[in-house]
Amino acid sequence: MLRRQFLKRAVTLGGAAVATTLPFSGHADPARLAQVQRSAKQVAGFAPDLDTLRRLASVMLGPLPTELNVVRFAESHRKASLVLEGGDPQRKINLARTAHQLVYPQGSVILDSGMDEATHDYFGSSSDPFYMEKYQRLQQAMRQANLIVLSHYHADHVGGVVTSPYFEEIADKVWLSSDTREFMVTTPHKASIEICRERTERFIAIDFDNYYPVAPGIVAIKAPGHTPDSKMFYIRLQNGQEYLHSSDTGWTLENITSGKMKNAPWVKEDREALKAQFAWLNTLMKEQPNLIMINSHDTPSYLALRERGLLGEFRI
Repeated sequence: MLRRQFLKRAVTLGGAAVATTLPFSGHADPARLAQVQRSAKQVAGFAPDLDTLRRLASVMLGPLPTELNVVRFAESHRKASLVLEGGDPQRKINLARTAHQLVYPQGSVILDSGMDEATHDYFGSSSDPFYMEKYQRLQQAMRQANLIVLSHYHADHVGGVVTSPYFEEIADKVWLSSDTREFMVTTPHKASIEICRERTERFIAIDFDNYYPVAPGIVAIKAPGHTPDSKMFYIRLQNGQEYLHSSDTGWTLENITSGKMKNAPWVKEDREALKAQFAWLNTLMKEQPNLIMINSHDTPSYLALRERGLLGEFRI
C-alpha cells in the first residue's frame, strides 16, 4: 500500500490552537473548519463537547472508515483488588491487551501498537498468555497502514513500534503527541522499549490543545490523568456508528461506572483528573446510549462487542 503524504496545518477551535494532520487527501474543507471554529465551546474541567467532536470527525476530506477492528495479542490476569479500589482479592480479572484498526476504502489506521513478548513478560506472571500469531498479524497490519496512532507512552501501547522488526519501514507513519515522544525517550516505561531521540525524530509529533482531527472519522482528545500524555479518541464510521475509546482511563469499564480507581501500587495517576473523566464518560453513557464505549483492556466488553458485530477481526 502506498504511503500517504502528511500535511500539518494550524487552526483555532474556540481560541485554542489545534494542529491538523491530513493524511488521506491533503486538504481540509474550509467551510467545515469555519463551522467548527464558530461552534467550539471552552468549558471548565474535563468536558469535551460532543458536537464539536462530531464535526471534527468530518473536517478531513475523504470517506469515513467502514470498520473498526480489534486484535487481542495478550492477556494479564490480576486480582480485582489491584484493578479496583475495594476489589475482592479472591476475584481474578482478565485484562485484554489490544490494538484497534480503522479500515477505509483505500487504507487503514492502527490505534496503538501493542508490545512484543519480551515486553509482555515485564508485566506480570509468566503464565499470562501471549498470542504470537495475533501479534504478528498486528505487525503486518502496521506495515500496511497509512498511519499508526499512539495514545500514550506506556509499553503495551508503544512497544510494538519500538521493538518492531519493521521499524525502518513504519517509523515515518507513526503519529503521536510531542509529550508522548518525549516520555518515550526520557522515561521509558519498561527497559525493553528504550529508544534514542534520533530514532523518534522520524515520528509525526504534534502539539495540540483539547482536540485533534487525526484522519477522517477519528479525533484525538487530550485526557491527561492515567499519564500526563494520555488521549482518548472519538470515532465515527460511514454507517453512523460512534465509539468513544477511553484508552487506559480505566483498565475496565467497571472502573469508570463504579468510580473506583486502579489500586495497583505501581500505578501513579492524577486521581482528580480521572474523577472528572469518569464523570464525563458516565454522562455520555447515560445521554448517548448509541455511542459505544471501548477501552484497551476490558475483556467482557471486548468479547460482547465482537459477538454483536460492533468490533471486527484485524484485516491484512
